[in-house]
Amino acid sequence: MPEFEPAADASVKPKITLHWLNQSRSQRIVWLLEELGLEYDIKNYMRTPAMMAPEEVKEIHPLGKLPIVVVDDKVLAESGLITEYLIDKFGPDLRPKDEDSLLKYKYFLHYAEGSLMPPMLVGFIIGGITNAPVPFFVKPLIRMITSGVESRYLKPNYKAHFDFLESELSARPYLAGEEFSGADILMSFPLVAAKRVGALEGGAYPKISEYIKRCGDREAFKRATIKTEAFETAGAKL
Repeated sequence: MPEFEPAADASVKPKITLHWLNQSRSQRIVWLLEELGLEYDIKNYMRTPAMMAPEEVKEIHPLGKLPIVVVDDKVLAESGLITEYLIDKFGPDLRPKDEDSLLKYKYFLHYAEGSLMPPMLVGFIIGGITNAPVPFFVKPLIRMITSGVESRYLKPNYKAHFDFLESELSARPYLAGEEFSGADILMSFPLVAAKRVGALEGGAYPKISEYIKRCGDREAFKRATIKTEAFETAGAKL
């Protein structure tokens, strides 16, 4: 049984507003809404020079983190919760039916943010520190510190995670089974992040690369990209 009861009357259209932030996890929710075929509005925000969401977002949720989805009078934060709620309510086809696939679906919903995303974020931070403009005589010290983090933490974690995912995707086309699910949408952000930090270079993970392409070829993914590319371009010019 889904954790949230499906909408009682499918003919009644919910009012959905996605509060979207450039260069963020918000893009996954646009993709999800497109997969579900729901009507929705986008309120877009641009990151500040400090790469944070604007302060006004705290008027919607006190933590000021995006994405946030408002469904009628319900304010939903955290991508995993948003995904589960929207699928349970409006998109049962994106939720596996058999128990084994459902367990995988639930696992990867939590794994995406709980296990895989932390080393990706550390990789982004280390890359920013390494490439930061600093006096030349400080560079060797910074490089010594960042290379230590890379060798002792990042590379072992990257290898463990991507060996695991390569094995999983060698057994089936999607993370929860034979069919695409909401877990694949949530996994998109950390896998794109992995490509950006160079964790998938060298051709060592062909199944992951095929999987990323397979997901990117979906029509809903393409529609989501087109829908938000103007916002991303505007953010890049700030």
